[in-house]
Amino acid sequence: MQRYVIVAAGGAGHRMGISIPKQFILLQEKPIVAHTLLNFHKFDPTLKFIVALPSDSLELWDELAVPHLDGVDVQVADGGNQRFYTVQNAVNAIGTDDGLVAVHDAVRPFTSHALMKRCFETAEKEGSAIPVIRIADSVRAVLSEGSEWRDRNALRAVQTPQCFKLNLLKRAYAQSYSNQFTDDASVVEHMGVRINLVDGEKTNIKITTPEDLAISKAWMLYTSSQN
Repeated sequence: MQRYVIVAAGGAGHRMGISIPKQFILLQEKPIVAHTLLNFHKFDPTLKFIVALPSDSLELWDELAVPHLDGVDVQVADGGNQRFYTVQNAVNAIGTDDGLVAVHDAVRPFTSHALMKRCFETAEKEGSAIPVIRIADSVRAVLSEGSEWRDRNALRAVQTPQCFKLNLLKRAYAQSYSNQFTDDASVVEHMGVRINLVDGEKTNIKITTPEDLAISKAWMLYTSSQN
């Protein structure tokens, strides 16, 4: 069964405080998005990639990312003004309903191959697979009249890759947009489909702030020293 990876690369650099989209920040002389793609390609060289990014990022893509992606099967799709439309455009760019598809954040370059395998295999068997991690901190719900305790043991933080049977995700993204759609799982769940959870990883970080970037640089130095 053919496997696809949609890489959502529509983000900007606002929280990072920079002028270029964060997926093009260089880590060890490669943009983050290139690290992400190469990591998946190393896991499975037969993967087909659809990278969804805004038209005003195409020049950066060609200049910074493409030179590092020789031999990687990448198709570019238009990014939307919200994540829903970005993924919708990428899903519609896949010319078949048969296969498995993972939707992944462009700025999560450290996903382990074990997690990728877990997500794809669970999605093939169950239809979906969403990586989650336990919440270590206490949590409170913010209410109009103040705040209220919530049981953290009943909550999980959600990561990517979020994997699905391709025909299921295509049906999900044929729906009209709702502001309840915060990720792909919420889009699929809106059809009444049960979402399957798998164990995520604390090291599967999403690089969105200067603090994340500093941690990422330290993690790359550490992992390099272990090899």
